[in-house]
Amino acid sequence: MDEMTNCINARTIFLGKETGMPSDNEIAEAEIHFSTCEHCKRYFQFNEQFQQLLKEKLANTVTPPSLRESLLQLVSEQSSKDFRFSRLIRAKPRWTNWAAAIFAVFVIGLAAFYLGLVKHSDESASLLPSLLIQDHIELQMRENPYDVQTSNKTELEQWFSKRVDFAVNIPVIQNAELRGGRLCYLLKKRVVFVVFEKETRPISAYILDGEGIDLSSLDQLSSSHGKTFYWDSQNGYNVVLWKSGGLIYAFVSSIDCDELQQLAAGL
Repeated sequence: MDEMTNCINARTIFLGKETGMPSDNEIAEAEIHFSTCEHCKRYFQFNEQFQQLLKEKLANTVTPPSLRESLLQLVSEQSSKDFRFSRLIRAKPRWTNWAAAIFAVFVIGLAAFYLGLVKHSDESASLLPSLLIQDHIELQMRENPYDVQTSNKTELEQWFSKRVDFAVNIPVIQNAELRGGRLCYLLKKRVVFVVFEKETRPISAYILDGEGIDLSSLDQLSSSHGKTFYWDSQNGYNVVLWKSGGLIYAFVSSIDCDELQQLAAGL
């Protein structure tokens, strides 16, 4: 297991502590990792600095989605120039509007982590399940997890059509209610993220461009309805992934992996 994967697993365990899913042994191992890992020390240092900044400056700020999208574009452009997250920490007061955008990214995914990933990731599929599970866990900790809160599939598809460069067809999950969606950023890609609720349990659904990501390195489930499904499970959460039309689709939930596959196969 490489260094970045160790970091992702440890952070996923830490972020999931409040859910009661990780065991005491897993939490202890994560804390040992944090005590020796400089990358994770910086990650949590940025986290703490952001929290302090938000308490002082942005407690009552409501950030329009357009501002956060601008930051996502900034992250994408600057990653190729070895952009350092610390520049944002040292921002002067004239950057107040950008700080509001940074706040939105922090709430939905911790920008510091994503910047580290952009710099070090080889975009291999081996990292994708951990990233999706971590994002799903963070969703449950966010006060306002959606850019658009709606149960209207067409409305959400139209919103995403202006923000990603592929046709968006949001799945319809049997006996599950659509709650809303947002734009996120993983593996240098803009990702469609929508949330469903099935019997009070959330299902996070992701759609992203599959170019450069070979799912065959993951554990494979049996094929069904002409689709080949892959899966992973970490800390009580399951992810099922498949490719269709050049896009990668993924369901993440605490729901049983077999049931997630059945829901995906029934689309």
